[in-house]
Amino acid sequence: MPGRKPLPSEDLVDKVITIAEVRARMPLATQGLLAEGLGVYCVVRRVPFGGSLYQAGGTYRPRLSFTVWGAGDIRVAWYHPGDWEDKISEAYERAKDILAQADRRSAHPRAE
Repeated sequence: MPGRKPLPSEDLVDKVITIAEVRARMPLATQGLLAEGLGVYCVVRRVPFGGSLYQAGGTYRPRLSFTVWGAGDIRVAWYHPGDWEDKISEAYERAKDILAQADRRSAHPRAE
């Protein structure tokens, strides 16, 4: 249909959420490691009334912005497809590795 806006795939949205949430839990000094050298970023900001605003894109410009509300309702503000999406998968793999390391550390805490 002419004039219809493109929508991001569920897979892309899920990856952006994972990357942004992992990044938000990391110390500020290490947040850059998640997407270091990839030229991509994902961030989350909490918004009033229980929502979370996610943005992702290339190095300097957001290309995807959406809000997730309490019950999982996702509202896409804008989406501009592009080559930045290819880099999301690699950042997602890094985020999964960081989560796995954190799980291992919490499962086997150091003896003090």
